[in-house]
Amino acid sequence: MRMILKLNKKVLVVLMGLSLITISCEKEDENDNNEEQIIENSFTYDGTEYPTPNAIVVNAGETEDGETEFELFFYSSAVGYEIDEGEVYFSSGVGELVSLYLTANMLSENLPEGDYAYVGDGNLLDMAEIEINTDFGSDDDTGIYLEELNGQVKVTKDGNEYHIEYTLLLTNSKTLQGQYKGVIKQESNQ
Repeated sequence: MRMILKLNKKVLVVLMGLSLITISCEKEDENDNNEEQIIENSFTYDGTEYPTPNAIVVNAGETEDGETEFELFFYSSAVGYEIDEGEVYFSSGVGELVSLYLTANMLSENLPEGDYAYVGDGNLLDMAEIEINTDFGSDDDTGIYLEELNGQVKVTKDGNEYHIEYTLLLTNSKTLQGQYKGVIKQESNQ
């Protein structure tokens, strides 16, 4: 009789352990399905997310008002570029490109932290261009080309790593949102 009770206790302990494992796995699976997966280093336009894992910033020089102009590019892995006489040309591959033209209200070699807006007295977002599913090696117009009407860019930096968030209202009245976190290759056209 004691042997049966000991055996029943062991079976009961094993069954309880298995039920806890099953419950914890179910909860983990539920959490995985409920969390929206956001791709870092990407932008979202018209309900579709586009990865832009690469970034380059060009110091375009000083203005006569003592400001510094920067060209900031986020682009797909398949897109290639060349630099000719300090100018960046995206010349190969099919993919996406976000081009942000920023003016910092100070002299700076590197892109300074701050908020950049389309209008105002501080740092400026001068212009933005977006290309989606574009064949950069073709002379024909391919893909979707968009321009910004208004927007904001937030630049923060931790050591060598930038964190950039941008929201753009486009000329077609749609909104584009993006983010980039990582090291950005620096170039100069001077």
